[in-house]
Amino acid sequence: MSQIAPAIPQEENIKSRTWRYSLAGNRDLRIDFMRGIALVMMVVAHTEVMSIFNIFTWERFGLTTGAEGFVILSGFMLGMLNRARLQKAVLLTISWGLYLRAWKIYRVNIIIILSFLLLGYLPFINVFEVTHFTDRFSGTTWSLYPVTPQIKETWFNIVLYLQIGPHQTQILGLYIFLLLLSPLFLGMLQRDKVYWLLGLSLLVYCCWQRWPVRITPSQFEFAFPLLAWQFIIV
Repeated sequence: MSQIAPAIPQEENIKSRTWRYSLAGNRDLRIDFMRGIALVMMVVAHTEVMSIFNIFTWERFGLTTGAEGFVILSGFMLGMLNRARLQKAVLLTISWGLYLRAWKIYRVNIIIILSFLLLGYLPFINVFEVTHFTDRFSGTTWSLYPVTPQIKETWFNIVLYLQIGPHQTQILGLYIFLLLLSPLFLGMLQRDKVYWLLGLSLLVYCCWQRWPVRITPSQFEFAFPLLAWQFIIV
């Protein structure tokens, strides 16, 4: 004899729907929300003004910093969205979109660098906190912008290669290069080379731990070495 499941009361059914996450499109806004929290954590931590907010931002979630959380969630979002897009579009098309996004962030980074460079010439604006980095333990301060006159060609090089700029926005330089590498990661995932990708990424990470080299001239490599942080996004 067949058994019929009892009907769910209408009130319980409505209550369950209110907690359900449903939204048109493939983008999971919950991941974007968590990534936004990571960005806020980075801003609060880099502001270096002691407040109650620092209690919740200075590596309070295990040993994960805001920057690590941002990169992990960004990698999760890139993989989830673009692997679904690979079912409808070729890798070249998706790669072009990622390159355009990297180009946009690069231009924003250039604008930030030039903005603080120009603001430094205004006598009523103090840009010391964003143009210098201070080690709070030793008290040593390093200038993130040139302190001596530079020729025009040198200015072009240090700006275009992101060799100067506020340390608060160095994560943007890392994210640009990670976006440029993303098509390679997606190509291996498309060919079901998941273990190959993880193995190669781990190998590169271990090699960097043994031989810490900088493969780009950009400033962000001092805080976020590309060969190490690529493993986090993978």
